[in-house]
Amino acid sequence: LPIIVISGGPNSNDYATNRVLHHTIGLPDRDQQFRVFREVTVEAVVINHAVDAPRLIDKAISTAMLRKKPVYIEISCNLATALTPEPIPFHIRPIPSSNPSGLAEAVQAVASLWSASAKAAIVVGYKVRVSGAYDAVVKLADASGGGVAVMPDAKGMFPEMHPMFMGTYWGNV
Repeated sequence: LPIIVISGGPNSNDYATNRVLHHTIGLPDRDQQFRVFREVTVEAVVINHAVDAPRLIDKAISTAMLRKKPVYIEISCNLATALTPEPIPFHIRPIPSSNPSGLAEAVQAVASLWSASAKAAIVVGYKVRVSGAYDAVVKLADASGGGVAVMPDAKGMFPEMHPMFMGTYWGNV
């Protein structure tokens, strides 16, 4: 999901000091929050200068929207009322379209395998959420007549009351 976490960070003037700040673990470490969020987001930015705000905010929002994953924006607390340069017009780069001939070839290959199978089934994974293909998966299930199982990380990506729903597929578990 494209979640955007916005947090106040230490005063940008404190980076040059060796003072221990409140809400820390008692070390003069200014990057604790950033390091934590960097591990669980696809983009983490720290804004210590108002002039950088438009560029870094746009970068984080674009990444969240394109990758459909969480991002982290930390803004030094002393910049709350600072003026920033006017941002450039914001636009998100379009996602490149697929190769039509490659797509047609892939669809044909899957259709051939499906037709040749004795008992075919669809296994839904988390990328259904990322791609926004929820409705397409339901249509595919309706058209194919095959059973549908979901991976644990895709729970809720296929209606459990659908007549073709088989349950959760846990692999080797």
